[in-house]
Amino acid sequence: MSRFDDIIGQELIKKFLLTSIARGKVSHAYVIEGDKGMGKKLIANTFAAYLVCDDKSSCGACESCKLAAGGAHPDIITVLPEKKQIGVDDIRQVIKSISIKPYMADKKVVIIPDADGITQEAQNALLKVLEEPPEYVVFIILIQNAELLLDTIQSRVMRLSLTPYTEADIKKALGGDSALVAASENNIGKALALSGDETYLEIRDNCLKQIEKLMSSRQIVIFDTVEFFEQNKEETGKILDIMLGFLRDIVFIKLGQTDLLGNKDKTESLVRLAEKTQLSGAFKMAQYITEAQKMHSRNVNFNILVTAFANGCWEVLNGRNSRSSF
Repeated sequence: MSRFDDIIGQELIKKFLLTSIARGKVSHAYVIEGDKGMGKKLIANTFAAYLVCDDKSSCGACESCKLAAGGAHPDIITVLPEKKQIGVDDIRQVIKSISIKPYMADKKVVIIPDADGITQEAQNALLKVLEEPPEYVVFIILIQNAELLLDTIQSRVMRLSLTPYTEADIKKALGGDSALVAASENNIGKALALSGDETYLEIRDNCLKQIEKLMSSRQIVIFDTVEFFEQNKEETGKILDIMLGFLRDIVFIKLGQTDLLGNKDKTESLVRLAEKTQLSGAFKMAQYITEAQKMHSRNVNFNILVTAFANGCWEVLNGRNSRSSF
């Protein structure tokens, strides 16, 4: 059975929720805000387990805890929309469900995951029940950006924002030191996902090599970069993300802000690359990568995308007259 002690990081939020339980001050509605992979669902499910536990400790021994652990507790309702967005019919079904008192616990917990796409009509329906909720109901709304919710909803919930994980947190989640710590962007979910990607570290190393090649005065290196993309066509989005992270770090180095580096394990190589290019060139290449990401998301012809990208980057990194866009 999951307990807050088993969850890495987010100490302030865990302490706040445990204190609210201990003092009998549980709110009728919470919004847990944080990027994908930050652990919103884990915290929500764990909090729900405490709320339905016989002695509110998530003991793991009572019948409620056993049912919660198996995802079968009748008083924990997770909204699973029929469509991609949470619509008004989904919220109406929730309202119908909470009109019935809890079956086993003294609380009925409603978890609304992925609420970023909730429709306006659904929000209005949710607002009505938040204005006069049954005393036994606790709503837990999970969202990446709480500003997407109506102001009237925001004013009726307890807003909890997840904070970036520390390097120590991510090392603990990964079971030790790893280059993936630097690439995780302080996101445990991303770190764990990358740990299961056998090719990620190899591609990451090659991305750094491609940036170094593009700084060469030999224009023929453009073909090497195009070939690299062609060999890893299915990973184009990932490659562009990695390259953008490296370019941002090069810019930080040029600005003397090494404390902001995201790829700290590559600091030595990045410093060497920063010495080879002008700040304006690094800025411009970062812009090219961002533009390439947009083109990739719009399914622009692959060959046109990578050829224009490689040419443009080589030109700006070598101080040549480049096009303003591609």
